[in-house]
Amino acid sequence: EGCSVVIVRQLNMISQFRGHGIVRSAYAPYYCARCNKEQLRLIDLSAEGLVLLDAKGSVTMANSRALGLLRCEGAALKGADFWDAVSEAVAEKHQREATRALIGGREYTFLDFQEFEARWLEFTMKRHDDGAVVQVRNVTERHRLMGLLRDNERRSQELFESNPNIMWVCDADSLRILAVNGAAVAFYDFPRDEFLSLNALRLYTDETG
Repeated sequence: EGCSVVIVRQLNMISQFRGHGIVRSAYAPYYCARCNKEQLRLIDLSAEGLVLLDAKGSVTMANSRALGLLRCEGAALKGADFWDAVSEAVAEKHQREATRALIGGREYTFLDFQEFEARWLEFTMKRHDDGAVVQVRNVTERHRLMGLLRDNERRSQELFESNPNIMWVCDADSLRILAVNGAAVAFYDFPRDEFLSLNALRLYTDETG
């Protein structure tokens, strides 16, 4: 299990303790203060950004990592609407769907590309107590690697298609044709769609086996 998952579970335990009868006693302010400090200590252990929201979607607490990723001061963020911490376009696109997901007990993930800093932030919202917990991650490197993979796939496809040699790819077990280049289409004189429905054995005559 990830560290954040364990931390969220511990936060739930603290919330249950906070709601216990003893907290409603004369010692309530003391125990609530201790609970707040324990919550902050726990969420600061996470390598991911964590933001706690109340039932109205206002920020009640955020760890150091989240404040760094959001470029916010703790005092400015506390009590603010969470959606004010992301771009207006992102809030407009995702706020309604995120609210529906949380009401339905589902988690909701969305991305925010910050053009000035050329970075991608990923937000995952989950129900927690009467509000929600938001995990914030910097996924810029992951997006960069995914982009490189897409570029490599595109270049490989272009090399395969433009190769003057007859080339096709088939499944090792079923021998079904999976891919074919233009040279093969021209040589065998099959339409590409039909070619992709063939078994590789159809490409061999009795003489060639």
